[in-house]
Amino acid sequence: GINQKSFTLEPGKYILRETTAPDGYFVAVDKAFTVNENGTVTVGETIATDNIVVMEDNYTKVEISKVHIVDESTTKLIGGAELEIYKAEDWNTEANAPNEGAKFVEQWTSEEGKTHTINALPAGDYYLVETSSPDGYTITEAVKFTVDGTTNKIQQVEMKDDISRINISKVDIDSTSTVVAGATMQLTSDDGKD
Repeated sequence: GINQKSFTLEPGKYILRETTAPDGYFVAVDKAFTVNENGTVTVGETIATDNIVVMEDNYTKVEISKVHIVDESTTKLIGGAELEIYKAEDWNTEANAPNEGAKFVEQWTSEEGKTHTINALPAGDYYLVETSSPDGYTITEAVKFTVDGTTNKIQQVEMKDDISRINISKVDIDSTSTVVAGATMQLTSDDGKD
């Protein structure tokens, strides 16, 4: 939002300096301006509209990718995964669950072919958590990541999914640990299709 303050200043040169910035933002670059004898304000060579000196804060940018591993060198952005982000101190790694009373920082459902961007996420450690996976995929383990509060470059976080896999073996009826070789099997879906 806009935080606007009014001051009455004598003609002269001034520097507007931000000493602290809100969480998720960077301290802005100093803004030099001049109050002219005629009462107008000049920033650089430009006369400020309505005598307003604007200071713009930049912010952290985190881009989340939920991907399926196609092969060793290819991934595909997948949709339908329900995702949440928790502060690291709110995530219990042993239980693989949020601490009691913890609230997520962000929640969304991934979209096929799209990343999810979060702006102005405060610097610190977080966990990216999948709470529900798309059909045919398994829930992925939580991914820990750190938001660097010293760069305004896009910070990438990737959660890799794998397809659901099962192992099937034929065993001797009298000894479930003895695998029987030489059997031919067919796997079909519940509607009878291969």
